Amino acid sequence: MTLATKLFQAPAFLAAPFVIPLRFDQTNKLLLLPFPERLTRSNFDLADSALATFVARRGPADTIVDFSDACEEVDTTVILARAYAPWPADHKRRVFIVSSDVMAGLFRMYGMHHAAAGFDVPPIVRSLEDALSLLGATDATFDPVIYD
Repeated sequence: MTLATKLFQAPAFLAAPFVIPLRFDQTNKLLLLPFPERLTRSNFDLADSALATFVARRGPADTIVDFSDACEEVDTTVILARAYAPWPADHKRRVFIVSSDVMAGLFRMYGMHHAAAGFDVPPIVRSLEDALSLLGATDATFDPVIYD
């Protein structure tokens, strides 16, 4: 279990159906999206929905997508399909966190296809600390995103 997972586990009130537990740092206008363990089309749909809801209610924000807990068993066609889709908040910065060489390679492949489609490629880092440093937000304090 990664540091991000320990710090950002879903609160008990987020029971089934599963909701991606977004966290937001108001000072730096920085969103943390901890991705579920499985890199499936349905989990990407959940992430898209969570991000779209956030953007609709609070506006776009720089985003860290934490894939640290994602398992390495992946249908690469899902990743390739994602590479040809725009990021919902593409005028904001984003960073991907991965925890293994295999996942780093997978997301480098994503980046090559994403660039070929004309989109900006997010940097890939190995830890939340690296992502925060890259975004100049080492003082970030993430709070759960709760909608009324």
